[in-house]
Amino acid sequence: GYHKDLWEQTQKLSGVSDLGVVSESELEALARRADVLVNPRPISSHHSCMNFPSKLLDYLSYGRPIVSTRAVGLGPCYDEGLVFSESDEPRHIAAAIDHVLGLDDADTARAIGRAVALAERLSPEAAGNAFASWLTSLSRRERKAS
Repeated sequence: GYHKDLWEQTQKLSGVSDLGVVSESELEALARRADVLVNPRPISSHHSCMNFPSKLLDYLSYGRPIVSTRAVGLGPCYDEGLVFSESDEPRHIAAAIDHVLGLDDADTARAIGRAVALAERLSPEAAGNAFASWLTSLSRRERKAS
C-alpha cells in the first residue's frame, strides 16, 4: 500500500522509482533486470519462526542476487544462496545491498549461480523427488521388517 513517508524518501534517491501497482508479468520482467532483490524481514519477531519463505522462493525464481535478513524460520539451506545482512537494522541491510552492488562481474555471476542452484534444490520437482525417495525408503524398510 501507499506509505507517504517512504514515498517522500524514495524521491530523494537516484535509481529508485515508484511504479505503483504492476501486473505479474511486469513484476517478473522488473525482477529479472534488478541488480539485487531485497527481503527485509524482522529478525526478533516471534512470528518469523512460523513464516513460510514464499517471497524468497519467488525471488529465487528470477535468478538474481538476493539480500535478506536471517529470519528465525529460514533453514540452513538458504545460507548458500543468499547474502544475509548483519541484522534487520536499515544500515545493515543497506550495507549488504552495497556489498552486492559492489561485486565484480565474476562474483556477481557466482552469487547468481548460488541463487539458481538453491532455487533448483527447493523447486517443487526436487521436493516431490525427495518425498518419493522417502516413501520408497519406508517401503523398503517395511519389506525388510516382514
